[in-house]
Amino acid sequence: VEQEHLPRRERAHKPLRLAWSLCVGESLDDAWFLAVRSEAVERPDPWERESIVGRIVGGAIERVSVSAPILEGLQRVPSGRLYAAAWSNEGGVWRTPPDGAFAWERLEVPPMQGLFALDDQCVMAFGGHGDAQRFFLFDGARFAPIPSRPGRVMAVHGVAPDWIVAVGHGGLVAYISSADTTWTAPSVPRVRTGHGCHAAPSQRATRPPWPVLTRG
Repeated sequence: VEQEHLPRRERAHKPLRLAWSLCVGESLDDAWFLAVRSEAVERPDPWERESIVGRIVGGAIERVSVSAPILEGLQRVPSGRLYAAAWSNEGGVWRTPPDGAFAWERLEVPPMQGLFALDDQCVMAFGGHGDAQRFFLFDGARFAPIPSRPGRVMAVHGVAPDWIVAVGHGGLVAYISSADTTWTAPSVPRVRTGHGCHAAPSQRATRPPWPVLTRG
């Protein structure tokens, strides 16, 4: 397995624990995964953890990238780039080149806890403590701050630049356009807490009537 690195801490010499966070791709013949490796303690501190991004080809792990920044999200866009949000250490948003090589580039933005990447001209990242969250939008050249949505957002997804959905605590559901950056609350069935949202394949058009939600 070929292993490449972001800036990282010294290797740990204690028993380690591995936790798998997510996997993106069409199938296990062509996918990317995000995992966290930590020291075998109940609640490891940030300096006791490191993130692993891996490439899966033909059902087997082909290569991995190990990073000290703790990555909180991973998205792949049509160009082939990977985007990842980082909350601790050298936080912000990191991305790879379009060829999929693990030559990570850090984009200038504060530490982020999550992101949604539609393409290289539309990447939304968010982070903060509790309900005090900050949102930033990347237009292909730089990240710029945009208005925050009141409440605690847990996940962001979308189908077009003018229809990006956020879900979160207390039944929070709202959509925003990358053009006017105005949050709007659509009429959808109320949920206790939204932990995730996605668009069904048949909904990949501008402004579908509502997002598909996962109930928490």
